[in-house]
Amino acid sequence: MGCGGAGETKDENIEVHEAGDDEAEAEPEGVRSSVFVGPDFRINFYTGDGEKGKDHTVMEVMAKVNSALDSYEGWVMETKVAAMSSKWALADHLEYCGEDKLTELDGFQENADGGTLHLLAINAEEESLTIESYDAYGDDYYAEGEYWNGEGRHVITITDDF
Repeated sequence: MGCGGAGETKDENIEVHEAGDDEAEAEPEGVRSSVFVGPDFRINFYTGDGEKGKDHTVMEVMAKVNSALDSYEGWVMETKVAAMSSKWALADHLEYCGEDKLTELDGFQENADGGTLHLLAINAEEESLTIESYDAYGDDYYAEGEYWNGEGRHVITITDDF
């Protein structure tokens, strides 16, 4: 089962946070979400909660991630994120369908209540970005801190409404 990206926009506000950046800003409405793309890229933004905000689909999230990567000079690959899973579905190696609404995913509410959704980009068939599993990554990978302050690691924070 594969998923394709939708239309893209190049005019988003993208901030790259360097180690030690601690600016206090008002958080947008919605659910804080992080999408991990392999070992070196993390994209942070807010998704809708299905109540006060928009109810995003997996396809919309993939399009947002692909647009952010295309706009970021540190991303040098031509490939796109084509499928997604989540940290909580990792044990089952579950891949979501593009039409799936985030709020309807098993485990969504429990993880949203925990503060951050951890979503995982998967590209099992793309040679230039082969990501089949995140099994080898420990808790430090999903936390904000030391792992993401390492050399060659990129954290992209999107501040636009989504």
